[in-house]
Amino acid sequence: MKTVYPVSVFCPRGIGSRSAGGPAPHAATAFRDTPVRQNPRAAYTLAPVMAAVVMAGLVMAGLVAVQVGCGSREPAESRPAADGPLGAGSNGAPMPLDAGGQGPHSPAATNEPIEPPKVDPGVGNAILPEAEHWYLLMMGSQRIGHKRTTVEHVQADAMAEGAEDGSGGEREMMQVAGLLRINVKRFGQASQQEIRFSCLEHADGRLAEFTSRIAQGNAPVVARGTVEGDRLRVTVASAGRTREHTLPWTASDRAFFAVEQSLLRRPMRPGERRELRTLQLDATSLGTERLEAQRWERVELPRNEEGAPSDQRVLLRIRQTTATGEGGVLRGTIWTDAAGNIWKSQVEGGLLRTYRVDRQTALADTGPGDLDLAVQTSIPLAEPLPRPHENALVRYRLTLTDDNPAEVFPESASQAVEPIDKRSAEVTVWALRPGRTGNAKAPEDKPTDADSKPSSIVQSDDPLIVEMAQSATADAESPWEKAVAAERFVGRVLTNKSFSQTFASAADVARSREGDCTEHSVLLVALLRAVGIPARGAAGLVYMPGRQAFFFHMWAEAYIDGRWIPLDATIAQGGTGGAHLKLITNSLGERGYRTAFLPVFRVLGKLKIELIEARPTDGS
Repeated sequence: MKTVYPVSVFCPRGIGSRSAGGPAPHAATAFRDTPVRQNPRAAYTLAPVMAAVVMAGLVMAGLVAVQVGCGSREPAESRPAADGPLGAGSNGAPMPLDAGGQGPHSPAATNEPIEPPKVDPGVGNAILPEAEHWYLLMMGSQRIGHKRTTVEHVQADAMAEGAEDGSGGEREMMQVAGLLRINVKRFGQASQQEIRFSCLEHADGRLAEFTSRIAQGNAPVVARGTVEGDRLRVTVASAGRTREHTLPWTASDRAFFAVEQSLLRRPMRPGERRELRTLQLDATSLGTERLEAQRWERVELPRNEEGAPSDQRVLLRIRQTTATGEGGVLRGTIWTDAAGNIWKSQVEGGLLRTYRVDRQTALADTGPGDLDLAVQTSIPLAEPLPRPHENALVRYRLTLTDDNPAEVFPESASQAVEPIDKRSAEVTVWALRPGRTGNAKAPEDKPTDADSKPSSIVQSDDPLIVEMAQSATADAESPWEKAVAAERFVGRVLTNKSFSQTFASAADVARSREGDCTEHSVLLVALLRAVGIPARGAAGLVYMPGRQAFFFHMWAEAYIDGRWIPLDATIAQGGTGGAHLKLITNSLGERGYRTAFLPVFRVLGKLKIELIEARPTDGS
């Protein structure tokens, strides 16, 4: 048992001990004539968005579901261990289960009756037992990383943590911590992302304070929060800058471990529904978790002994829907035992999954192996798209296996969506410029305050960024001329077109001059805001001629002449053509910019794109 004096100085081990600021700032003038290191792949693709999406999915749908419980009656460490390919490490080795995790003994493959187990009453509001658990992260049939969660009991200063009765002394609390690490390849380059998080909680699960550290660039984003009455006060630090915001908070709100603790304190039964309001892992917004217990079923789980068969358990299937504060929705499934322990979880469609395993299996070789995230998630086009970034108008037919494209792809000044049926839609994309009509029926879409303000990811008030923006636009007069100058400036100064970055902040990028489309986009958005042009991020798909396929991508939009006009600094040609299919836009402000990418899951592995026509002119 630990002693913590007082709670206000609480900081988990390994969290927030360092805030990398990157190299010393360069003078903006040094960027003006820097030659570009050519990399044809980096000019178009957005594997970093997919890395961010994978991370968000693992976090949001239970795939980073922090299992903090006491374990089942039969701990994972005591069970016979694993399947050969799984226990031997990745290196492209297949998972010994199918994509859905259901093996030949699933209910679909046998008529054997299932006897529902007796549901455990749970621990109620009592403190959760101390525990350590490990999880294996899978994408398709390959492992991509691991997760570790712990629960420790600590003694905290009751006055410091705000005892309701005003009494001093000590009280027993929980320090709940987690580590998530994923390893993937993107166009052959290895990339690692890591999230560390920790919460100090009362015995009944109420939050006292938290710390999280998301390392997806050279400068990590570190968030710290403290509950103060009916508010959660949060500070976010990145690239040497700190910003603060508050969120409304009630006694029933919970932090990152809400779903797991709810299930352990009161295990669910078939037919039961539950709704929780939770803090999202990026600590910028609150979301809602909806759980619907469906049925008991046989589920095969990995084991650790080479050559051993899979471990089969009778588990409760629970449908999980995560609704973020920014309007994103992610659906998935979790499987629990009678005591409420989660043994398996997956995002809708089964592409991303976690399994509870022992430490040795979780830490076995989790290098990127043969899995290439960019290639794995690309969408081929049957016939080539000629002059993809020069066409003034391109029309596509989009088909989803289980969703309506007209409800997934948004209408905007540069994109029109016309439903064909419940699974198909025709999408028209314009190369929008000032003076060109574009989508005349586009809904009104005015900028918000967040589209003009600095944030922890878009530090438009950073001195180096301000200097760069002034240098880049010194010879430009109109807003459009400034936007094009900034776009070309970013394309020129980011000399290291690296896929190892995933979502570095603008201030970090300004100093490292490294990254792919996410870094190009956040820096461009920051430069535009620094010269008074409202700007935001956009993400979706872009066509890559060399591979005759669409890849997930991110770009920027500038609000000029009453419309949002796309700009892509990875291409830097003065705006985009008809090769960008937009899925989402986001201000990249303090609230939910990471979870904004969740709509990508609605098309991941489900979308077919067909070319209808491409025009060199739109007739404007």
